[in-house]
Amino acid sequence: MRIGRGTKSVDYLTRQGETAMSRFFSRSLRALGADSYRWSVVCLLLAAVIFLLWAIWFFGAKVTLYEVSEEAKLELERAAYALDAPIGGRIVANHMTLGRMVQAGEVLIELDTATERLMIDEERCGLDALSRQLEALSAELKAQRQAHSEHQQMMRKAIDEARARQREAEVDLLLMEDELERMIALRNKGMVSEVDLLQAKAEMQKRRQAVAALEFRTHQLEWEEKNRKSESQVQIEQIKRQIAMIKGEIAAKNLAIERIRRRIGQGFIRAPVSGQIDGLKDLRIGSVIREGERLGTILTRGRLTITAEFSPSEAVGRIRPGQTARLRLDSFPWTQYGTIPARVARVASEIRDGRVRAELVPGPNLPSSIPLRHGLSGAVEVEVDRTTPAELLLRLAGKLLARPSTIVGSPARSVISAQAGGQDVH
Repeated sequence: MRIGRGTKSVDYLTRQGETAMSRFFSRSLRALGADSYRWSVVCLLLAAVIFLLWAIWFFGAKVTLYEVSEEAKLELERAAYALDAPIGGRIVANHMTLGRMVQAGEVLIELDTATERLMIDEERCGLDALSRQLEALSAELKAQRQAHSEHQQMMRKAIDEARARQREAEVDLLLMEDELERMIALRNKGMVSEVDLLQAKAEMQKRRQAVAALEFRTHQLEWEEKNRKSESQVQIEQIKRQIAMIKGEIAAKNLAIERIRRRIGQGFIRAPVSGQIDGLKDLRIGSVIREGERLGTILTRGRLTITAEFSPSEAVGRIRPGQTARLRLDSFPWTQYGTIPARVARVASEIRDGRVRAELVPGPNLPSSIPLRHGLSGAVEVEVDRTTPAELLLRLAGKLLARPSTIVGSPARSVISAQAGGQDVH
């Protein structure tokens, strides 16, 4: 009896446990179903938001399109100026050392110019003598002109007086002729004697001779005036010629002095430009150099430029002056040292060897960690356009449809730089 009751108790407990477990699993399944539905809604909303954001970026965001050239390098415009001896001579001072930085106009070599200085002293002595002769001739010319002027005034006065006496005598002659005519008329009437008539005729003849003498004297004075004037002019012209000759000699002396001074100045051989002395010849004090002899060279420091070669199909009409760019050097990783900002300065209008050459100017804010040297190579990226990913995709699709085959291995390629992240997608 006891065993039967125990068995019934166990069966009862088993049925109760199964009922409780079924209720518990039923509730869990209903809970899991509700949670699965909520997660599905959240995932759908999240996917919709992501798709919306992608659509906004795809159709509205601006990305930068670059033209890239792997054939870029830094070039320092350096010009070599030859230092030649303008004249020959003996070196008395040498200030040239290899690698020394010099400024334009700085004296590098001094030559012996003692002979030229003596020549200048000799020319100056001759110049002083010519100056004294010029002063004397100038004074003589002044005196000659003054004497000529005074003589002209005196002769004009004498001529005026002679002409006045001539006119007076001519008036008296006219009066005498009238008087003679009246006496002749009276003589015909018997009122004047023959002797008085003869005396009147003699007086008239005398006055005619006086008029003729005064007229001759007037012409004589005029001729003397012209002759004296001509002689004075000849003397004045002679003095002028002498003055002109002396002035020419003085000018020749001055030119000779200037030429010698220039030669002395050439004896101080100066640096034609600012730069660094290179290719120096062994020059010692006391040695003699020849005119035109090469003494060395001076290397100048020019501005820094970036040259790059592009494919014509990707550069013509796309790369223009004024566009911004950046240079990544091969020797200095850009992730560690950064890039060099630049701007397009010039683009070649002709294609040479199947490439288009472009010159870029580095920007003002250069990274101090990169020692810029001539010949550093790298890749340059020129910003050529800003567009949306949708437009870019349409362009690529159009190119693929227009050109089924693509060219592989071109050294210049296009890259897209996302404006937001700053990363490049090749």
